[in-house]
Amino acid sequence: MGNRTHNSIRNIIFAIINNLVTLLVPFAIRTIMLKTLGPAYLGLSNLFTSVLTVLSLADLGMASALVYAMYRPVAEDNKTAIAALLNLYRKLYNIIGSTILAAGLAVMPFLKYLIKGGVPEDLNLYIVYLLSLAHTVCSYFFGAYKSTLLSAMQREDINSNASTIAHTLIYIFAIVGLLTTRNYYLYAVLFPLGITFQNLIRSRYVDKHYGEYLRYGRINRKTAVDISRKVLALIGHKVGGVISGSIDTLCVSAFLGLSSIAIYGNYNYVANSLFMLAALLGNGIKPSVGNSMVLESTEKNYRDFVTFNFLYMMATGIFCACLLALYQHFIRMWVGDSYLMGMEMVILFTVYFYVRGSRLMVNNYKDVAGMWEADALRPYAEGLMNLVLSVVLAKSIGAAGIILATIISMLVAGLPWESAVVLKKVFHVKCGPYIVRYVYYTLATAAACFASYRICAMIQGAGILAFLVKGVICAVVSAVVLIVAYAPLPEFRASITLGIKVIKNHGK
Repeated sequence: MGNRTHNSIRNIIFAIINNLVTLLVPFAIRTIMLKTLGPAYLGLSNLFTSVLTVLSLADLGMASALVYAMYRPVAEDNKTAIAALLNLYRKLYNIIGSTILAAGLAVMPFLKYLIKGGVPEDLNLYIVYLLSLAHTVCSYFFGAYKSTLLSAMQREDINSNASTIAHTLIYIFAIVGLLTTRNYYLYAVLFPLGITFQNLIRSRYVDKHYGEYLRYGRINRKTAVDISRKVLALIGHKVGGVISGSIDTLCVSAFLGLSSIAIYGNYNYVANSLFMLAALLGNGIKPSVGNSMVLESTEKNYRDFVTFNFLYMMATGIFCACLLALYQHFIRMWVGDSYLMGMEMVILFTVYFYVRGSRLMVNNYKDVAGMWEADALRPYAEGLMNLVLSVVLAKSIGAAGIILATIISMLVAGLPWESAVVLKKVFHVKCGPYIVRYVYYTLATAAACFASYRICAMIQGAGILAFLVKGVICAVVSAVVLIVAYAPLPEFRASITLGIKVIKNHGK
């Protein structure tokens, strides 16, 4: 337990540093791009990211399947099995990267139909797209497959550090380039170079410290069949995730145009950035949870799940309160009044953030347990509902309809289904207590959001000082409301006990 705790803390610390670089610095880049090049350029960048995310369906969730397959060999230090899995993964990544390249080239003739109103005159649509495609393709080569070994070894901090170093260099050159040359091509070419450098750093570390796991090996037929079956199930999960994450941007582009993507994208970027920061708790403990699922009892793992889910939902509640109270202030301070959307969009993005966040711990446990087959049809149902609702609602109520469609599909076809799978198939418990807790957490979060918003609304000022004051007040008020609401719950007391244990173990 102590070693897993130490690994989790280390992973979370370096993940925080990485996220500060990869999520917060781009705010400056988006601002510079808006000021120097205009919203159409930013919209084009967002659009190509979504298109290439769809193309990345070739990945099929291989990474999750392989990391899951490694948990037991790593726990047992079975070097032969680990080497065999890595050899398989190297081949798969080569196939994936080549498939994405071919699919990306095939999509090129249809690019113009995804954009309403055309592109800036000084840009060649296809050159920019090829640079974006190169960024995606390079992420599968140059030893990228070795990142799974680091994840299974509970050394996610190495992955984070490689990303931090590479992205720091990218962002420095990107900011300098945009300010001095205002050349979008120079900006776009940096990203494939950066992802290549990141993979090489990671690969070099694995070669040096885990070289004994890189020798040639072949997995047995039973393991190959098991991985193949899980990968097939993950196809659906990948499809659902892509539709939920990318259809929004594609619909905005098709119905509203590139400039609208930039405005919508600013709000979406804030929500996604905050989500990634909030997700550090769940993602940082994921390798340790995988180790615990192999070595500990089902009852012990279920108690841990309840505690971790509670802690994450409490953090999500505080983030939601801050989003609702500070969204408009931040957008106004960041890019100006001309990029503001209505308050209804703020509420919708906050609800989207909450619903999306409430799924994270459930999905983490489903991943480490390898239970993708149990809800293989769920992503298709959720994705299809999201797509149909997005098209219908976008025509009637615009951008609000697109995000509303995502929320509805998650609540109706996503969250209930996957939660039932984890509770029944992994922990063998009934869903009733979880549902009651979810409703209680939601009501408590709503109360925290309302109290924080009302108090922050009384504070005058539009500058950074007022923003910081509101932020502190919002965090304190929401935390107090949630602590009062959660104090009677047994998981609250369990989280206090866990915190004391972590402090003691970390101090040794």
